[in-house]
Amino acid sequence: MNFLTPTELRSTLKISRSTEHRLLRSGMPSICKGRLRRYDTEASIGWFRTYAHQADTSSNMLAPGDYRCRCGFEGTIQQPMAPGPCPQCGTRQIPIRVDGFEFPGDTKQPLS
Repeated sequence: MNFLTPTELRSTLKISRSTEHRLLRSGMPSICKGRLRRYDTEASIGWFRTYAHQADTSSNMLAPGDYRCRCGFEGTIQQPMAPGPCPQCGTRQIPIRVDGFEFPGDTKQPLS
């Protein structure tokens, strides 16, 4: 059994520290003793190849369309992007989608 430090793991997988933490929250195997964390090389890299796509933040991305903040500010998103603060009030709440959109197999009904 060969173990990697967090720095060695990030270097091997070419990921950032925040991505390492996101992968840990998603279930990446590791051994922790106090504040010391180590990764079994085979288990961690195998997990990364199999499950890393599920730890992607794309589910939190906003799809292109028209959105409205709770303060009344409205805007259009042209391409998928992560939610950010409202330009008018600065709140970081998820905006409300105000245009109609369609998922495959879904009927076209506007969201309110």
